[in-house]
Amino acid sequence: MADQNPTRLLLRTSLKLMVLASVVAFGWVLFGSLPESDVSVAEVVRYNVADMQPGEHRLVEWQKKPLFIVHRKTAWEEALSAAETSLYHDPDSRDSSQSDAATNPLRSAYEGWFVTLGLGTGMGCTLVFSAPDSRLSGFRSAGGYVDSCDQSYYDLAGKVYVGQQARRNTVIPPWSIKDNEISVGGQ
Repeated sequence: MADQNPTRLLLRTSLKLMVLASVVAFGWVLFGSLPESDVSVAEVVRYNVADMQPGEHRLVEWQKKPLFIVHRKTAWEEALSAAETSLYHDPDSRDSSQSDAATNPLRSAYEGWFVTLGLGTGMGCTLVFSAPDSRLSGFRSAGGYVDSCDQSYYDLAGKVYVGQQARRNTVIPPWSIKDNEISVGGQ
């Protein structure tokens, strides 16, 4: 015969409700943290760059993330191509997220142009663009990007220097340029 003690009944019911609430909360956290579907990856976003001159950069938003569009000067690209590979943690971008077209020293398939997510690869904080400045010393004089949280330095091709907290180069999304318009995504 079942125990009719009201205190025990209340305790059993409370315990079952707490277990049920825990299962529901666990499911909510588990399924709520799953990445959204990749429908937005197929979406192509276009940015007009007709008015950008060599040496200019733009920080825009793509998929709710900061994105740098840089119209690099020829001298910047020459310096990137001539840089010693020993300066970089991942000089060939083997451990980086990018398309095959971005595996060259410039990390771009288009001369004079560069597109990268504006997030550091150490802590995921926003990057700050830094133009080359001969008044600075070392690799800082070459310009590039600085992580706003851990101060990791990346060159003008988004390659991380040796001795930084970050270990991977910046993410290069699929992009192309045609008729003064940069298209990002969907490729």
